[in-house]
Amino acid sequence: MPYNSSLSLISRAFTAICLSAIFFSCAHKSDKEVAVNLPSIDWNEEFPYQKLDLPEIADISYIPLETNDSCLIGLIGNITIGDSLIAVADLKQKAVFIFDRQGQYLSKVSRRGEGPEEYPFLSNTAVDLRNKEIFVYSLAGNKIYKYNLDGKFIDKFELAQPGKYENFYNYDDSTLIAHDYANLMIRQDGEENEPYRYVTINKTTGAVTKLPLRIDNPIGNSMQWKGDTYIRKVQITAYPLVADNSRTIALDLSSDTIFDISGGVCTPLVTMTNVDRSRQIPDIVTIKAALGKYLFLEYIRILDVTPDNVEFDQTKGYSYIYDLSTGELKKYDASFPFLTDKTYHRDINNQSVQAPSGIYCRPLSLEMLLKYLENDNLEDPLKSIVEKADPESNPILMIAKFKD
Repeated sequence: MPYNSSLSLISRAFTAICLSAIFFSCAHKSDKEVAVNLPSIDWNEEFPYQKLDLPEIADISYIPLETNDSCLIGLIGNITIGDSLIAVADLKQKAVFIFDRQGQYLSKVSRRGEGPEEYPFLSNTAVDLRNKEIFVYSLAGNKIYKYNLDGKFIDKFELAQPGKYENFYNYDDSTLIAHDYANLMIRQDGEENEPYRYVTINKTTGAVTKLPLRIDNPIGNSMQWKGDTYIRKVQITAYPLVADNSRTIALDLSSDTIFDISGGVCTPLVTMTNVDRSRQIPDIVTIKAALGKYLFLEYIRILDVTPDNVEFDQTKGYSYIYDLSTGELKKYDASFPFLTDKTYHRDINNQSVQAPSGIYCRPLSLEMLLKYLENDNLEDPLKSIVEKADPESNPILMIAKFKD
C-alpha cells in the first residue's frame, strides 16, 4: 500500500475519535485504547539488520557554505532549508546566517546585547523562510525577538505562559511549535508534572496554546543515577519532536505512541510495547528523523553509571528505521556516501533541521573532511569541493533527498 494511502486509512480510522471532543486526550494511559487499528512495534522482538547505503534510497548533493569576514560559523545549531534559502544558527556567535540554496552568503541576524532591539541570549531559534522572519527565543526574560532576514528588528514579546522551550520549529504562518521541558531536567519520583508539554506560540502576540497531547508521567532527557555513595546527573541526547516544512512528528520520551501533530490535530501513527521503564533510568525511544515514509528511531538503554562513565547497551540500544508503508522495523547502520571505504555509522538525525519533506541534512566540518582527503578516502563530487576549500572554511552541507 502506498505511504499516502496508508496514512489516509489511519486518518479515517480515527476521525470519530478526533471529532468526539474539541480537546481530546492522547494520554499515555490511553495508548492501549488507540492501538486497536494501528501498527505496533514490540520491542521484545528481534529485528533484522540492514546496512543502509544512502545513495540507493536518496539523491545526494553537497552545498559548501560561503566563508568571508562577515560569515564565519563557529558552532552550528538549527538549520532551516526552504525552496531558495538556507538559515543556519550559530550557537557560538549567537547569530543566524542566511544563504541561498547554492551556499552563497546573503545576510545575518546578530543582535545580541542589552538594547531594546537586541536579545540578551540566544536559547533557540526558528525561521519562517516563506514569510522571511527569524524568531530568537531567549530564556532570559522568557521573550521572543522577531527580525527580518536582513537583521532588521520587527518586534519582541514576552511569552504569555512561563516555561523552558526547546525543539523550536516553524509550525504554520501564524505560529511556532515547541516542547516545554520546565521541571523535567531532573526526574522527581512521585512529583506531578504538567501533562500538556507541546505548545504553539503565536508569532505576533506570544500567546501560548497547549496542544491536546496529554502525557501523564512526562520525563526529561536529564535524569539522576543513584549509586551507593554518589548521585550523578546523566544527560541523554533524546528529544521528542522532529519537523519538516509540512509535518510535525512527536514521540514523547515517556509515551508508547508516535503522533503526527500537524495542523493542531493529534493523529496516532504507530504504537509501541515493551519499552522497559522499570530500570533506574528508564529505557527511552526517541525519534531522530521523519523522511518521507521512513521514521528513524533510537532505542536507548543505560546499563550502569559510575562517577566517571555511563555504560550504554549496544545490543538492544541501537538505531532503527521504520517503514510506514509496510510496518517493517530494522536495525541499521548508514553509510557515509562520500567515503571511499564505505564507513557505516548509526545516526541519521534531523532533530535540528527543518527542511522540505524527505530531505536529510548533515553538516560536514572541513577539519574532518581534510583528514579524509589526506588519507585518500574521499569520493567525487565532494572530493573536488574539499580540494578547493580553505581549512578555515565554513561547513559543507550534505543533502540527501529521499526517493518516494
